[in-house]
Amino acid sequence: MHLLYILERPIQNDLPYQLIAKEKNIAITVLCIVQTNGQLAQNENINQSVFTDYLLYTFPYQFLSNNNSLFNHIKQTDVIVIYGHFHPVFRKAILLAKFFRKKLILTSDASSLQGLAGSSGWKLKLKPALFRLLYNQISEAVFVPSNTSKKFFQRIGIKQHKIILTPYTVNEEFIQNALQNSDVAMLRESLGIHINDTVFMFCGKLIQRKRAEDLLHAFSRINNLTNKIIIVGDGPLRLALEALATDLNIRQQVIFTGLVPYNELPSYYALASVLVIPAEHEPYGLPVNEAMICGTPVITSNAVGAAGDLIEEGFTGYIYPVADIEALSAKMKLFIDSPELKKTLANNCQQKMKSWDSKSNVAAQLNFFKSKGWLS
Repeated sequence: MHLLYILERPIQNDLPYQLIAKEKNIAITVLCIVQTNGQLAQNENINQSVFTDYLLYTFPYQFLSNNNSLFNHIKQTDVIVIYGHFHPVFRKAILLAKFFRKKLILTSDASSLQGLAGSSGWKLKLKPALFRLLYNQISEAVFVPSNTSKKFFQRIGIKQHKIILTPYTVNEEFIQNALQNSDVAMLRESLGIHINDTVFMFCGKLIQRKRAEDLLHAFSRINNLTNKIIIVGDGPLRLALEALATDLNIRQQVIFTGLVPYNELPSYYALASVLVIPAEHEPYGLPVNEAMICGTPVITSNAVGAAGDLIEEGFTGYIYPVADIEALSAKMKLFIDSPELKKTLANNCQQKMKSWDSKSNVAAQLNFFKSKGWLS
């Protein structure tokens, strides 16, 4: 079976591709539309520059050179997995796949209609019908990264047998190796954090939907000078967040790191008492995976897609209603009142990630291919 993946650009976790390439009876090609990250300064892509580390992107990606290249790739393959449908090249690939009668699979991390393409009104109302056409009629299946996405597609009328859960993962081997080679004590000292400080970490783009300001407001209500916040990331709201920290009289306790290279992130996760993700719209949320692999529990809003699969209340972290500052503050206070809480939850987090890893992702894909009779 010749398996073709079509995606926009190389991704930092190519471990599933490496694993599938080792399978018997499978030839795999991963085709990218663009080779670079493009305009990194734009809001939603601001943090992608940290993924240019030379240790990443080890899979032999191929890059689209012209329309004939796409035509030939699709003509010569058996099964095509396309990562979305919004990009014009994705749409062209879908049409070519149907023209050549290839087996077509689409992927989506959608967990709600809100925020899928920045549209509203009549366009938003048409999306469920569009999805039913794409996933029930045109494609063989839709690969989704979480049960949150799976439930969403069930609600809008996608047939249950068409929805295949393929766990969204990071390169856990890379993160574990980076963690083993990190010097957390040195990082702590460089940041001026004491060994007994409770450290709340935010990691992500500083844009509106991430709601980093909620963390600052919740933190200010706890009013304990031995606490710290580390905000890892950058974006158009950074200056506003710095000003807010000043207004809340907590500026001396908040550390803005800016962008951090991906291979250095595990040190920050290990340093933190807990990762906080207050987002109002987060289809998945890969920092949940990254933190838990490092043994760091997570507090997320209930708008984070990964929460439904990875956050078990009081076992691997906590979930609170999005935008509820009081509830968030109460969850954060648990880590101040119980300094050993992180240590208690750390093993739970790491054990959980052993069943939500790249091997699980690959197993789900292979099981689907075998169930369709495409692979012996």
